[in-house]
Amino acid sequence: MLRLRPPRGSARATHNSPILGEILIVSAAALLAYMLALWLLSLRLRDVSIVDPGWGAGFVMVAWLAYAIGDGCRGRRLLLSVLVSA
Repeated sequence: MLRLRPPRGSARATHNSPILGEILIVSAAALLAYMLALWLLSLRLRDVSIVDPGWGAGFVMVAWLAYAIGDGCRGRRLLLSVLVSA
């Protein structure tokens, strides 16, 4: 089971770090804005084929957002972002 909040009384419960839900909301909002802008551009250009390569860039954007606002081992977050970007 995936926990969105740390258990009460734990050391992380008192730490003011972003929780998984906050990271998901920020990522979803960024993806929505990015894909909406890409779709509007495709309408203007009358070429929907530009949306397909945009999906890969969306994954990269989410990986770096999670790196920037997430918590935990910085090395693991960096490794994940670099692997998604490669």
